[in-house]
Amino acid sequence: MADPYLMHPAHLLVRVGVPADIVTLDEAKAHLEYIDNDRDAYIGALIDVATEMLDGPEGMVGKALGEQVWAYSLRYVPADKIAIPVVPVKALQSVVYFDEAGVEQQVNVNQFRLVANEDYAYLEPIDGFTWPALFDRADAVTFRFQLGMDVVPVGIKRAALMMIANWFENREAVADKTMLPVPFAVESLINRWRIGWMAA
Repeated sequence: MADPYLMHPAHLLVRVGVPADIVTLDEAKAHLEYIDNDRDAYIGALIDVATEMLDGPEGMVGKALGEQVWAYSLRYVPADKIAIPVVPVKALQSVVYFDEAGVEQQVNVNQFRLVANEDYAYLEPIDGFTWPALFDRADAVTFRFQLGMDVVPVGIKRAALMMIANWFENREAVADKTMLPVPFAVESLINRWRIGWMAA
């Protein structure tokens, strides 16, 4: 089921389904040096939590990491560039709109040019394309995109593994022993991949 991420009178952004995990079960178990299978479900749940904390526009990195699909709906469509509020975008999958009669119609994706890199993305309609009259509703036009990094950076994967190991060893919200601040190490690994990061 799609989970709303951002609602606004003029737009709606939702992730369709769940993102691919940042690390595999085998990678996590190798990092934990745990070879038995009796805790696979638990380790898998920790992988899901790490992915949720790091991945997506609200995650610590602020980007789509594993492969995933997002739908971006607009009530009003700008005539020129259409900024996409989640990155990195790999492909435009579909474009649908509701015509004046409220009937759903489809637009060929070749009517748009995708301009994108790791930190931004937007669509430009090709010369000669004009939008038809639209029905007045929050999702008058919906763009569906494929997102995610081609390869999740080693630093981000290492950060995820450190988070998983920390949770695996410490099952409570508080601890009765002194521990090194793992979150600081995680932040140092992911900082260079954050949107707008610049080296000092």
